[in-house]
Amino acid sequence: MTAIGYVANQQQTAETLSGMATVYFLVPAVMSIAAVLIFGPFYKLTDKRHAEITQELQERGEL
Repeated sequence: MTAIGYVANQQQTAETLSGMATVYFLVPAVMSIAAVLIFGPFYKLTDKRHAEITQELQERGEL
């Protein structure tokens, strides 16, 4: 937080508030999009695979 200018128990500047918004909203959004782009093409969860996973979890008593 100090990297964006945050000072505890003080009124925050516009730059600090903007930095906080970036840290809290923009960074997670970018990381989520990156995760979709990286894992999306490789992780195929079809209805058949979903049924297999559900069945296996039920057999193990974890569902």
